[in-house]
Amino acid sequence: MTTIPGRPRKRHRITPPPAIPTIPDDLLVSEIVARLPAAYLLRIRSVCRSWRAAVKDPAFIRRHLELSRARPPAILAISLPAAGDDDPEEEKEATAATPSPARAVVTVRAAHCDGLLAVTASTGVTAHTTVWNPAIMEFVAVPTASPNAGAGHFAMVTSVVTAIGFDSSTNGYVLSRFFYRVTRVFRDETRADTLVVEHDGVGHEVLRLGSGGWRLTEDAPFSIDDTVPPVSCARGGGAIYWAAMDPSSGDAGGEDDDDCDGDANVLLRFSLRDETFAVFPLPPGAGCVGRRDRVAELGGELCLARAAAPTAFDVWVAASAGRMEWSLRWHVDFYRPVGFVAPLAVDAGGVLLMSVDDEDVYRYDKQNRVLEKVADVQEVSRHVRWNWNGSRGEDDVVSSSCSTDAVQLLVPCVESLVSICSCSVTRARRDEATQHVSCVSPSVVNFS
Repeated sequence: MTTIPGRPRKRHRITPPPAIPTIPDDLLVSEIVARLPAAYLLRIRSVCRSWRAAVKDPAFIRRHLELSRARPPAILAISLPAAGDDDPEEEKEATAATPSPARAVVTVRAAHCDGLLAVTASTGVTAHTTVWNPAIMEFVAVPTASPNAGAGHFAMVTSVVTAIGFDSSTNGYVLSRFFYRVTRVFRDETRADTLVVEHDGVGHEVLRLGSGGWRLTEDAPFSIDDTVPPVSCARGGGAIYWAAMDPSSGDAGGEDDDDCDGDANVLLRFSLRDETFAVFPLPPGAGCVGRRDRVAELGGELCLARAAAPTAFDVWVAASAGRMEWSLRWHVDFYRPVGFVAPLAVDAGGVLLMSVDDEDVYRYDKQNRVLEKVADVQEVSRHVRWNWNGSRGEDDVVSSSCSTDAVQLLVPCVESLVSICSCSVTRARRDEATQHVSCVSPSVVNFS
């Protein structure tokens, strides 16, 4: 019997797919992960220890901040109680010893640097400052009292704003404020019982985040006008600009310029590296920083938005560090009466983003001569209630002690992973911080 051999089996050669190229871990972290929003990065920290270590690495935090600066900033809208918003029942229960929060706060101001906000609530006698990082929901209240008055004086910290800046020589953040060396406080009965404060000079002090206390620097050469918010700029290693009143300059605004009466007529540049003051002149033709003018920072440069007419503004930009010169960068005409314009940001193409009367946000394209309104803050802002236990509730209504038609204070804010709580700043008494900032309700407007 013969056997017929079967067919030989066909052998299929399986070609393995090409290996997927792997992205080096350092490139993955610095170029991909670093571009994620802060909210996602906070979640990534919970994945594993290696991711947590990568996100908390100082080099990664610097890289994330560098990329955040290159994007259009978010605009933080801080809601303040409007005048006359006091609750009658609350007012009835309040006493001189325990004023109601709404009545205790006289002024609330905010300074910003690299996503950190220094929010100061002034009660008219003292000022309470809280440093916030909205991106990672951290806050620290800084010491209120000043130990630097000297013998025979006491320090009256009446500054309604505390500045914050970055010192590149130490890679640290610095708070700056001024105080008066008071010798006597009394009431002048001949002038409607006016409170008179006698002082021997204007002191200045700094608190470096991580140092734990206020430290005295050289005195400010002139009285500081704290109605003009200070500005921090990165140029020249880091500096803070205060508006000041030089009595020797007089009123250079002219007889018909009512805005210059009693206002600052010079800028003081405080170097965070050397901790010294230098006088920085105003732009040509500017006799003062008027009530309709605003000092701001754009891309690390100092700028001044100055009223040129009831409907128009000139935006001046200072030259690089070491040169006290100004150049006119933008002239914006709204063709309607405008109170003031505050520059917020500028992109790589020179398009200017600005707030108008802290109510509307406008975009001005100088090259194409296009001025357009991009946001009504009251309509588009997403209210965020900040709870002092570290959590937050989105889309909540402003707290009951504030009215729904509260005034908006607009602050440009980049996302930052810089941890305030990792610094050994004295962690304030939270009940005190809550009392003086209970009517501050931030919300976010994104233009990216």
